[in-house]
Amino acid sequence: VKMYRKSSDDIFIFKARTDEMILLFSTFGKCYRLKVNEIKQCGVKDKGSAIGSIINLDSNESILYITSMNVDDKHPFITFVSKNGKIKKSDKTIYFGSTQNKNGLKCAGLVEEDYFVKIAETNGDYITIISTDNKALQFKLDSINTTGKTSTGVIAMKFNDGQSVKDVIINSLEDKKIPVRNRGGKGVNIE
Repeated sequence: VKMYRKSSDDIFIFKARTDEMILLFSTFGKCYRLKVNEIKQCGVKDKGSAIGSIINLDSNESILYITSMNVDDKHPFITFVSKNGKIKKSDKTIYFGSTQNKNGLKCAGLVEEDYFVKIAETNGDYITIISTDNKALQFKLDSINTTGKTSTGVIAMKFNDGQSVKDVIINSLEDKKIPVRNRGGKGVNIE
């Protein structure tokens, strides 16, 4: 880790031994389990391996979030937010297993032409969803019940015609610039 410089992008680092497995969550609502020792070890100047050469991704599917198979007591849930404004929260442990799964298992239901734009480990955090027409809705993730693997979740934010999720921000503290509301609303205008 020390050999890499921090970039301007958000970086999430976790520890995993070579005999452990990691979880990879995709935009299509699939969870892949992969042994760490299947990933090529690289130096600073190496390009690494394309993830599609290790697991079997569908056309236009990409990996959105990668994590270890350890539970962080401060963030024991996996939260998913889709482009069309659906949200789902599950216990991280339901995705654990003792075998690899390079074809992926369904970890969330999606309607046609929807896909996930944010997947993160959470607890009682605040979530802010920003729509493509610059409306923001902030609510507590405690208001979302945990569900099973195939659940499609609930409505996080409603949109005006033709709009969708532009950004999702998860914070441990409330953003004082945006009022906290119940999920399912259209939010407030932001600049």
